[in-house]
Amino acid sequence: MALADYYARNALAAAQVLAGFDEQRIREALDKVRVGVCIGTDAAQSSEGRTLIDLLVRLLARLYPTLSIRSEIGGRTAAEEALNLARRINPAIEFSSDPTVEVAVGTELPSAGDWPRIFVGSNGWNAFVATAGPRAVGSSDTPFGAGAAACLAAANVFRWVFLREDPPLDKDSTFFVLESELSRTADPPLAVSLGEVVLVGAGAIGNAAAWAFSRLPMEGVLRIVDHQVIDLGNLQRYVLAERDDEGKSKSKVDILARYFNGKVRAKAHALKFEDFVVSEGYLWTRMMLALDSSRDRRAAQASLPQWIANAWTQPGDLGVSSHDFLHGACVSCLYLPEHALENEDAIIAAALGVPNQLMQIRTPLHNGQGVPRELLDVISAARNIPIERLLPLSR
Repeated sequence: MALADYYARNALAAAQVLAGFDEQRIREALDKVRVGVCIGTDAAQSSEGRTLIDLLVRLLARLYPTLSIRSEIGGRTAAEEALNLARRINPAIEFSSDPTVEVAVGTELPSAGDWPRIFVGSNGWNAFVATAGPRAVGSSDTPFGAGAAACLAAANVFRWVFLREDPPLDKDSTFFVLESELSRTADPPLAVSLGEVVLVGAGAIGNAAAWAFSRLPMEGVLRIVDHQVIDLGNLQRYVLAERDDEGKSKSKVDILARYFNGKVRAKAHALKFEDFVVSEGYLWTRMMLALDSSRDRRAAQASLPQWIANAWTQPGDLGVSSHDFLHGACVSCLYLPEHALENEDAIIAAALGVPNQLMQIRTPLHNGQGVPRELLDVISAARNIPIERLLPLSR
């Protein structure tokens, strides 16, 4: 079985959402499934269709060890691009000609066998997913409906693979991305200019945001801020990362920035957020937060941007929020403490076993100088640590 070498992180993620998780059963299920991607000629020849196919393959190739990608003659180029992309994501991936379940993109589709099919399409801000019959692909340059359609298709495949007895598939749904609801409505036009936006965090959410922003038909600049590099544990969830990106000390921001070849330009900042604002300034009107901790989100809010979009994922929970600092609640309002919290100096003093030395702890924390010898002696006695081990910390 051609599982990606970062499969273990996939298993960990699945364990958090599947009741009665059994890794051996997961492996057996993956070994039996061959996920198809059937590319309609209309989808292959439209920007929106190729956008949908790109994200769909990026999602499927990270988990499933065998894909079946096919098209008619008019879609051969798109199919070949999809095959190459899948190989870059998982070099060990295998390809088959007879899928056990298939995602069909567009309406002008090749004939199929008797395998079950999930039909997807999009039009601007609308994503379509169904089991009854093909769904059209629009001609707009808006990537959001296409991106949502790819995600819904991957979700339906996941249900079919792991809930085979009675998979709750979307039989005929339209999802309007702008209002996050099941409906059909007219598409609002995109603004001509995006302006300048700061994306803080280039992890899983940051990758997804960059994927969409790199395809916007708008002028603008996206500043991407993250100090970390890619490692093997990132690959199962970073949609823009490829297998070759690991092991070369590639910064996350540079990997995202390489996809910005259109009207939106990217500026990569391989820095911590606090270093970014020190070097680049604090006057940022709009900011998007894709950060792991509430502490980091509050720190970004403290720089006082006028507007923030905030998103997060964690076991059993995901969310998106927006914040207009002048006319609504700020990000910090999401993380108000439920009780009084100790100051940092009190926490450190207690951890060192010297809670009565609060002012002696507070002073070096404030001025950044070394620790006084007399305080080291007290800590040594309190924690039974040889003073020789503590002396390098003295001033």
